[in-house]
Amino acid sequence: MKIKGKTIIELNDAKTGKLVQRTEDNNMLTNALTMMYAQGGMTNPTIFNASAIRSDALTQMLGGILLLDTALTEDATIVRVPKGVKMIANGAKGVLNSDTPTEFGSWNEVESGWQNDGSYKMVWDWTTSQGNGTITTVCLSSYYGGYCGIGNASGGTKSGNEAINTYNSFYTKNVSNCIGSLGNKVYRVEAVRGVTEWAVTEYEYAFTEVDIRDNYSLRETDSFTVSIPSTIQNLTSKYYAGGYRPYAYCGMYQSGNIANILIAPTEDDNYWLNAYIARYNVATKQIVDVITIEFDSDLSEENYGGKFGFSEKWFLWNGVAVELANLTNKIELGAMSGRFYPVSSDVLYSGSQIVDMDAEEIRPINANGNIGNVGVGNNELLRWDAGQIVRDPRYIATINNLEAPVTKTADKTMKVTYVLRFDQQEGE
Repeated sequence: MKIKGKTIIELNDAKTGKLVQRTEDNNMLTNALTMMYAQGGMTNPTIFNASAIRSDALTQMLGGILLLDTALTEDATIVRVPKGVKMIANGAKGVLNSDTPTEFGSWNEVESGWQNDGSYKMVWDWTTSQGNGTITTVCLSSYYGGYCGIGNASGGTKSGNEAINTYNSFYTKNVSNCIGSLGNKVYRVEAVRGVTEWAVTEYEYAFTEVDIRDNYSLRETDSFTVSIPSTIQNLTSKYYAGGYRPYAYCGMYQSGNIANILIAPTEDDNYWLNAYIARYNVATKQIVDVITIEFDSDLSEENYGGKFGFSEKWFLWNGVAVELANLTNKIELGAMSGRFYPVSSDVLYSGSQIVDMDAEEIRPINANGNIGNVGVGNNELLRWDAGQIVRDPRYIATINNLEAPVTKTADKTMKVTYVLRFDQQEGE
């Protein structure tokens, strides 16, 4: 089946109600839907395991909209909003907004729905105080992606019960102290504190295929030791008073064959010591580098492990970003909330914020939830989170670069209509 989309943007004079500008453009489809429908391995085999998808796939998969300030490359492999792009407006099917954030529009129930010609029409409205700015590109996203947005420049947020788990139904297989994966192999280190080398266990993990001997289990296939530099030997770690992350191991993010492993030992029950990022090559089974981040007054007044994140390029810590290739480059971001997980080198999400290092900004988002440290194979919307395969609905399913930018100002209202047509192909 082919899906074709058309965007209509209408600006009306707020005083007279007269139409001031109307634009109409066609979109292209990205690979996002194909990636979301892909086999997810034993822990999350199909998206239709999730009841919300079974009951209303159209809403969940294409029920969100993002209006962006920058034209995107028209390439089907682009399935996320790239770094440096800002959101002018967004919306989600069925959701109304009369307050904040001013980016969020309101679903127009009256004008939306199935049409006599078999097309499906989705309509959103923005008031004079909403969605102001210059729009260059319009993208459909999942319901969650449209609701969540990619950061509200207005600073407001819209609370809701939207959750990434809506798109997932998984069977957990926990792999603690994970130091990376390679093909269908996953690697676990026994301990990172108080040791002079790493004792590593290799398991078969049912990412894309299942051994008939496994019966949905983690089958140990090898064990070996890894030499570690003196900087991360015999590290100490004590329990934080609140019970938060008592061990030195604090997480892993893998890019290609390099697993970036964050180790943050503690000296007493309140503070982390220096943080270390060990770069481990899962193919050669060697640590190729260790980066030491020394905490000081520029980084944090309280070195407790609650507000941090990292990619292979950046380390975030209590409102400051440190460039790993140049530790003297420290960028003030502002107040951070919770732990941040990367979707790329320069874009990281927490449950309530997004950090865009290209823009050097931290902005609030609307929906809650966060997942995944590693893309599975060449499918970055299938994320592996040390215990299960998880589908990530923060995607763009279409790209519609407008023939000419549309600028909405406070003296106008805006209506955006997205029409979807479904063409049945021979043999389907």
